[in-house]
Amino acid sequence: MGFFACYFAEYPSGRDNIKLYKFVKWLFGLNFNHIKVKEIKDKRLKKWLFLHFVAVVRFTILLIVVSCNKSIEYSNNPSHILSLSTDTISFDTVFTSIGSVTKSMTIYNKNSAALRLSASLAGAESSNFRMNIYGENGITVQDIEIAPKDSLYLFVAVTIDPDQRDNAFFIGDSILFTLESGVIQKIMLVAYGQNVNIIKGLKILNDSVFTSNKPYLILDSLYVAPEATLRIMPGATLYFHKGAGLGVAGTLIATGTPDSLITFRTDRLDNLFNYLPYDKLPGQWEGINLYSGSYYNKFEHCRIYGAHYGIAAISRNCDTLTLTLNSTSIHNIEGSCIDLKNSFVIAANSLFSNAGINCVSLIGGRSRFQFCTIANFYPWGEKDRSLAVSNKQFDNLYPLLEATFINCIITGTGKESLGGEVVDSLSPSFTNELSKFKISNSLLLTTDTLREYFFNNIFDRSENAVSGSKNFRFIDGAVLNYDFRLDSLSPAREIGLIEYVAEYPVDIIGVPRTDIGRPDSGCYQYTPY
Repeated sequence: MGFFACYFAEYPSGRDNIKLYKFVKWLFGLNFNHIKVKEIKDKRLKKWLFLHFVAVVRFTILLIVVSCNKSIEYSNNPSHILSLSTDTISFDTVFTSIGSVTKSMTIYNKNSAALRLSASLAGAESSNFRMNIYGENGITVQDIEIAPKDSLYLFVAVTIDPDQRDNAFFIGDSILFTLESGVIQKIMLVAYGQNVNIIKGLKILNDSVFTSNKPYLILDSLYVAPEATLRIMPGATLYFHKGAGLGVAGTLIATGTPDSLITFRTDRLDNLFNYLPYDKLPGQWEGINLYSGSYYNKFEHCRIYGAHYGIAAISRNCDTLTLTLNSTSIHNIEGSCIDLKNSFVIAANSLFSNAGINCVSLIGGRSRFQFCTIANFYPWGEKDRSLAVSNKQFDNLYPLLEATFINCIITGTGKESLGGEVVDSLSPSFTNELSKFKISNSLLLTTDTLREYFFNNIFDRSENAVSGSKNFRFIDGAVLNYDFRLDSLSPAREIGLIEYVAEYPVDIIGVPRTDIGRPDSGCYQYTPY
């Protein structure tokens, strides 16, 4: 207001006249293009234009002052109440000491009169919850005004103090809205706290055990030093923060059971969208890296999902067992589910699914896969193959001493699930060493059905009764729901070699394989719905 008062305090002349004209024209959007100020020679006309401009400006200022000082009446009518977008704000598991994500709701005034109210946490100082409303934080916020047909946001978060309990525990509170009429409305606040073992930059130098009593939250890194062994017990869960991973220079043994799986996953427990939790997204944590010199690692009845890479390994010696996988699933990975170079791996009864690069990537070394499902229906943009086998990377050659796939399913989207490059002979040092690559008694998606390393396979073709994603019970990339158990019409049924049933008599979830006739290929033995 002071600006206007000073500017129009006295009648300007000369250049000020032109400046005033341009200013008011900009301010009010007036168009006097047909009048050129510099050409106005009649002083009375100049004065007339100026006085009219001043009158318009002063009248506008008067309206602003009047409207600003207009008294707002707030309703005392008990029937004028708030409309709330929800009656409960709930948080799933919240790690103690860490704090939750912030959730929000909308408070509407659908009445024809303005409302004024206060908001307060019922738990007051003892509450674990925090709120922000009307742009203010506090246990109580006063004089909240909502104009007719208007709304505002309420934001809530929670931090839970740690205690000695192992299992999740309930935390509750409420927010009370008190209107001018005396009417009180409320929303409930609900959360479940979970005590965790917080790990930050931990280096395991001696043999150690992770139990299932409380989850482990890895904030940046967990490292198993050479000569040390980390054993993870059945039912344990390891949550990894964004950018955190597990590095193993020694040995990792994670042995679960069908009823007590070991889980490696992101620490995000909230949703990106209502239908899409973060634990269904890839790339939420780093992955598991087996460094050169790490041997005899074992994963049994484990779940690994949502990482940049699943398990990556490079070995100095592929005659020593690097990794054993049994009844383990690695799913929804931004890179490869397993990426092994010059390593020795034995995998059985395992699922490798949905990878942005390859579900299984092998460069040289020794590998044996039996009763495995390797299926790439990755929904996030382009992907490579389901299986890539090579003995060459750039200009480096790696002897492919063995790569056998027996009683497996290797499929995905598109027309080809195989990739990689196998060349013979390998180098002057390996002129008598031909690569050993074999796929047998498997359901296989490929356009090249005559390769010399195919034996007794069924090819996944569109003319089959079912093919591609239809081999499985449920594949829905739109909502990221996947069930890789076999459909009743899948050609993967009863094509496996029975001699391998004795070694693996049950499937990934403990369903017995038949000892009469031929077993199904893949990690799941068919069961009716």
